[in-house]
Amino acid sequence: MMQKADWQSLQKVLAVTKSFYAKKAIMKYLDEMEDTSIAIDRVERPGKRISMADVGD
Repeated sequence: MMQKADWQSLQKVLAVTKSFYAKKAIMKYLDEMEDTSIAIDRVERPGKRISMADVGD
């Protein structure tokens, strides 16, 4: 976990706030949760899959 001094140094160098990093972390987490949810749904309800080769034809 980053210490307060680390955050302050990073903020000065990159000119962004802690809330910027918090938002990025939350968005990444939500994206990963969405991907996980889709994967679980596909495992629980398998169906026909279309390959990229079939899409290109």
